[in-house]
Amino acid sequence: MPKSVGSEIGEMMHHITPRCTITLHKASFMSSNLYIPKTCKHCGKAFTARTTVTKYCSDMCAKREYKARKRNEKVQATLV
Repeated sequence: MPKSVGSEIGEMMHHITPRCTITLHKASFMSSNLYIPKTCKHCGKAFTARTTVTKYCSDMCAKREYKARKRNEKVQATLV
């Protein structure tokens, strides 16, 4: 069973399991307090972004946009 050391906020936290050690930094300043109203570049739906670089309302829209972009690149490559 994994052991945890350091449970206070701001401390380093170590999970020790057989064959691996994972170090996580628990800090209260890491969370975003941003709420930016944006429009999804794929479906056009309004959503609230938590970072300044978010372009899509969901992972599904991001994947669909990527697939559409790659499909268009292939079509353009065959037309040239």
